[in-house]
Amino acid sequence: MAFTENASEKPVAVGVDTHLDSHVAVAVDDLGRRLGEMHVPTNVAGYAKLLGWAEKLGEPATFGIEGAGCFGAGLSRFLRKAGAEVLEAGRPKRRDQHRSGKSDPIDAELAARAVLAGTAPGGAKDTEGTVEMIRVLRVARRSAVKARAQAAKQLKGMRITAPGNLRDDLRGLSTAKLVHRTAGFRPGDRPGDLVRLTKPPVGYDGAMPKPLVPDELWAVAEPLLPKEPPKPKGGRPRVDGRATLTGILFVLKTGITWEMLPQEMGCGSGMTCWRRLKEWHEAGVWERLHRALLDRLGEADRIDWGRASLDSAAVPAPGGAKRRAPIRRIAANRARSATLWSTGTVSRSR
Repeated sequence: MAFTENASEKPVAVGVDTHLDSHVAVAVDDLGRRLGEMHVPTNVAGYAKLLGWAEKLGEPATFGIEGAGCFGAGLSRFLRKAGAEVLEAGRPKRRDQHRSGKSDPIDAELAARAVLAGTAPGGAKDTEGTVEMIRVLRVARRSAVKARAQAAKQLKGMRITAPGNLRDDLRGLSTAKLVHRTAGFRPGDRPGDLVRLTKPPVGYDGAMPKPLVPDELWAVAEPLLPKEPPKPKGGRPRVDGRATLTGILFVLKTGITWEMLPQEMGCGSGMTCWRRLKEWHEAGVWERLHRALLDRLGEADRIDWGRASLDSAAVPAPGGAKRRAPIRRIAANRARSATLWSTGTVSRSR
């Protein structure tokens, strides 16, 4: 008596050869017979079409994806969320390609047969959640480190070929100090001068952001800063005031913590800038700088008094307010706790 097995109950292995714009899938049954081939685009509609096609061929369907962590990452995520089993098929071996040829359907069929034979490397890479977040951060950090190293090499190379006066001015500077020093260079108005031609590529150009402490602001702020205290016993040299002011403004503008201040800016550590901020606040630097800048804006007639407002933090309130009665403070001695009294001192009253 012959029994016919329902096609929907047969286990199916689906191999997928992934590409940038389209995927090629080939399905085989548990006996290795080829069941069909499908080409789908790399979007959600194509993924859903592929999953529906595989479910009609048999249950349960196991997918072997070649390049599940690259071109097949989107398909792998979609299939896992749908509850399908996804394996990393790996690249076909050269001996298999030599026997059967090389094409997208053949590669997909080889991936399906690897799943069926149990030779697939294992589960597909997880490309979502914490793992994907860490991978993206590492990629961004690795590219930033490479770009930083390349920029430092180019900067030092330009220093070697710079004119004599400019080369002597930059000689012996560390990478951080060299970056901070050259960031203030400006393109000149004399294109025939070699020094002025060298400064913009080495330091500043029109595409770079303007410095946080331009020369005009520093000319006003420098006379207001307290003098450096003497160091009878020596010690490390004090960080330059302009560099420290740049670090303070950078932290206040970006909102980062003081510990995250980049050392490459040449502004000292975040704690150095924080201590200088506190020191200048106690010396009244910020109030004097505020008034000096307002005076300069007033002299240049750049203040719109029609929109001016008074801040109670800068203008004291008028007197005459009634003083509140002083609050009576509680004595420092605490009341004795009944739970700590000895039995001999307990009251005899009943």
